[in-house]
Amino acid sequence: MRIQTRTATPTPFYIYDGKVVKRLDPTAGSSFYLMVMLSDRDTGEAITYAPVYATIKNAGGKVVSHGQLEPTTSAFEGSFYGSDVKLPRADRYTLTLRIDPPHEARHLEYQHVWLRPHTVVERIHWKPAA
Repeated sequence: MRIQTRTATPTPFYIYDGKVVKRLDPTAGSSFYLMVMLSDRDTGEAITYAPVYATIKNAGGKVVSHGQLEPTTSAFEGSFYGSDVKLPRADRYTLTLRIDPPHEARHLEYQHVWLRPHTVVERIHWKPAA
């Protein structure tokens, strides 16, 4: 699996539950929109239906943001997982992603692939845009 993280300006997005479209606006003071792209290492195909959780800790180890990222589709980015994130101030942080196995039917060649969660840890330095 290939895992890429990106950030963008906080942005509204829409969730459709099969009956109703709901607009989710960024919370006041959102720092950025976190995007996590998952793709098959060999084929480049997007991996969907995987629960993705992001935890951000400050330099002292205190959790300042935690939550499940929403599966999202975009004409510009394709399929990814994302959520607006609010950080207290410019600082160095640790981003930990927990990516659980996809909840989907699997073809024979994938029957024994990715049966346990993956954890990825990245160090980030965030400062507001000038």
